[in-house]
Amino acid sequence: MIALLTRSAPLRWCVLIALSALLAGGMDLIGIPAGLMMGPMVASILFAVNGVEIKVPKAPSSPRRR
Repeated sequence: MIALLTRSAPLRWCVLIALSALLAGGMDLIGIPAGLMMGPMVASILFAVNGVEIKVPKAPSSPRRR
């Protein structure tokens, strides 16, 4: 996870999505209730604990603040 600190933002997003899908699928496969919600939550917690920062880009149609 530490190597992700220096990687580009799109790569970090891809890794987060892949890890979320793997965890959610695994939890659903073994029958954990709400595994499809817990997988992405656990993945994001792992990222945060390891200091990997991901920012949500601004939407192109969002109003500008003054």
